[in-house]
Amino acid sequence: MEMLSYFYLTDHLGSSSASTELSNHWITDGSGNAIQHLHYLPFGEDWVDQRNSSWNAPYTFSGKEKDAETGYGYFGARYYDSGLSIWLSVDPMSDKYPSMSPYNYCANNPVILVDPDGRRIFCETAYSRKAVTQYLNEHFGKGNPFKVDRNGNVVFNQRKYDRNISKCLPDQRILATGLYAAIRRDEICYVNIKENCSEDPTYYFTINHHFNENTQEEESTPRHVHGAHTDGKCVPDESNPGVYYVCMTEEMAKKMGVTTGNYETKTRALGKDDPIQETFPILTASPSANFFHEVCDEFLNFYTARVVTAAIPILDQLLHQNAAFRNLGLLERDGSDH
Repeated sequence: MEMLSYFYLTDHLGSSSASTELSNHWITDGSGNAIQHLHYLPFGEDWVDQRNSSWNAPYTFSGKEKDAETGYGYFGARYYDSGLSIWLSVDPMSDKYPSMSPYNYCANNPVILVDPDGRRIFCETAYSRKAVTQYLNEHFGKGNPFKVDRNGNVVFNQRKYDRNISKCLPDQRILATGLYAAIRRDEICYVNIKENCSEDPTYYFTINHHFNENTQEEESTPRHVHGAHTDGKCVPDESNPGVYYVCMTEEMAKKMGVTTGNYETKTRALGKDDPIQETFPILTASPSANFFHEVCDEFLNFYTARVVTAAIPILDQLLHQNAAFRNLGLLERDGSDH
C-alpha cells in the first residue's frame, strides 16, 4: 500500500501566490519517481503538463479541483475559466469593490494576490486555527469534509460532504449542515479563540476591506472587540456590513458548564489542620459546543439566515449547541441562561 501513495510537491511560489499546498508542481510515487509535472501561467492556464500515466491529479491550479466535464476550476462559490482568466459569474462580494469588474481574478494581479471564494469563516490566530481543527475532529473524526487551511479559512470538500452527509449520525448531520451553510454565506465570520483569561481581554481582528489600485495591494484595517473574556459571543461589525466576529475563551467556556443534577464532594484544606468538605455540582461543558453555537446558532441562524428570532422556542435557538452536547454524550442546555 505504501507504493500506491502519491506525494504532492509545491512550486517555489508557495502560499504567497495563487498556489497552495495542493497546487502541485511535481507528483511522485512511493519510490520518488515522477508521475506528473505541472506548471501554470499566472492566471492558471496550463503551461507544462507532463505525465507518464493516465492518472490525473484532482487538485491543480490554486489547489482547486477541476470540473471533469467543463475543465473549469471550482472555487466553492463559483467557477473559474483559466483560459479566459475570468470568473464565470459575479463575485458575491462585488459591492465591496465597485471600481473593479466582478469577473476579475485576483484584481488582475495573480502573481501577488490570492482570490478566495468570497464566502468564508476565517480563524484569526494560530491558536484559533488549532482549536477549530480540534473541534472539527472531535465531532466529525479525522478525514472529515471540513478543515482549516493554511490561510486560516474553514473550508469543506464538496465530494466528501456529499458522500458522507447521509451516513453520519443525526446530531452530526445537524452540525455538518449548519457549518456547511455558514461557510457558504455571503457574509464573513472572523473567529478569535483564546486559551485562558490571563491574556489581553481585547479580541483583535484584521479585516481585508479594500484593494488599493495605486499600490496594487490588498489593504487591511485592524478591528478590536473590547470587553471581558467571554465563553462565547458573536457580534456584527457596525461599520462594515456583512462582517461578524466570534470571540471565545476556552477557559471561560469550560467554567460556564451546565449542571447535570449530580454532585461530587471534594476536600479543601483551609489551613494545615483545618480541612473541610464541600459539595460541588457536576458540570458538563465543551468549548467545541460553544463554537458551533456562536457560528451556527448565532452567526448563521440569528444574524444572516435569520431563521431564529426571539419569538421561537428557546431550545430552537440552541439547536447546534445542544446537538454538539448530545454528540459528545453530555447534558443539553435548557436555555434558561441564554
